[in-house]
Amino acid sequence: MNVIVGVYHMERAKIFAHWIDMVSRRFGESSAYLMLPLVAITSLEVILRYVFNSPTIWAWDVNVQIQGALIILAGGYSLLSGNFVVVDIFVSPLSPKVRAWLDLMTSPVVFFAMGIMVWQTVEEAWHSWLIKEHYTSNWSPPLYPFKILVAIGIAVLFLQVISRFIHLLVTVTSEKKEESA
Repeated sequence: MNVIVGVYHMERAKIFAHWIDMVSRRFGESSAYLMLPLVAITSLEVILRYVFNSPTIWAWDVNVQIQGALIILAGGYSLLSGNFVVVDIFVSPLSPKVRAWLDLMTSPVVFFAMGIMVWQTVEEAWHSWLIKEHYTSNWSPPLYPFKILVAIGIAVLFLQVISRFIHLLVTVTSEKKEESA
């Protein structure tokens, strides 16, 4: 009976992980389109500055927000697709199951750090929203929408960490024969 309950919960966890993977993928793929306005605004600024000697006061502020949104919203997708920087010189010769065990052992540290990041970014976004915070530049655009995007991006990354944890559990509990890496 306990085995059936365990399998049932593992299947539900796998469905939840699949849903998280889908959300991360959508955020990552959608954020790629932010490159279009980033390139357009940068090109416009270069032309206005160096051809017409008439730079804008807003291009830098907008580009910083777009680039930041691009980076932060793609974090979960980056983890999902294995594009985070990893120093795996010691673990690459190990089997996938042993690597999964090692990752599971370090998971509490990752959960703790991500929990603090989510808490702090949400708190900062909320405060920024309440005071309607603006950049301290000549143009002075609102800053709170960007801080809200940062909190959303960190939350999606945290969800992807949970998904990765579930995938690691599936790897270590699978009864399949180990394949060497």
